[in-house]
Amino acid sequence: MPIYSRNPLRRGRRTQHIEPHQLQESCLQIRTPGFPLSKRLPSAVPYMLSMAGSVSTRPQPFLPSLPCLLLHRLSQDPKIATTMQFEFAPMSLRHAETVAGWHYPGIYSFYDLDQDPEDRVEFLDSKNWENKYYAVLDRNADLVGFFSFAVQHGVVELGLGLRPDCTGKGLGATFIEAGLQFAKLTFDPTTFRLSVATFNQRAIRVYEQLGFARERVFQQKTNGGMYEFVQMARPA
Repeated sequence: MPIYSRNPLRRGRRTQHIEPHQLQESCLQIRTPGFPLSKRLPSAVPYMLSMAGSVSTRPQPFLPSLPCLLLHRLSQDPKIATTMQFEFAPMSLRHAETVAGWHYPGIYSFYDLDQDPEDRVEFLDSKNWENKYYAVLDRNADLVGFFSFAVQHGVVELGLGLRPDCTGKGLGATFIEAGLQFAKLTFDPTTFRLSVATFNQRAIRVYEQLGFARERVFQQKTNGGMYEFVQMARPA
């Protein structure tokens, strides 16, 4: 299902100040000039989401990669958390293979792609990526997660994954909010929807904090068995 990205800000050298109430509408920008050539991806890194109060279209300084423990500490400081940035790039083979090799601890191994061969094959098939799957990068172009966006009749259905060492550190809400902002600016939906396994109460609490409400519970065949999921939604 085709979807198209767009940039709501004019390109140029100016810095546009954004009032707090405008953050929901103006936090997406083109951002390739600031990357050193050695760090540019084959598919390019076209978008940057910023929670800061101003958005600059000037080349950005190269910033070091932040490990998830440091990101967690920064996210606890409201003066710093508002400047945290994620970049969204079209899925590439390198990133897809990296995600396919992720392994989560304990009950969360449910989300390992090798738990379901069909899901793994679908995820690694580049024919499924265009305008749907996006790698999420930190400010040094290191992979921290991914999103998928399925769009139909104004509804964006989300799929997502956060790098295993980044889970359980209080980063989930910031990561998901960045994905919601990207989806809102890109697809202009009326509704966000997602489904999550009912055993994953940690994720459900985060979604509820972000305004998602439970719609229905259903059974889904996956990972070689039947599992219970809850469908959740919120207005965009």
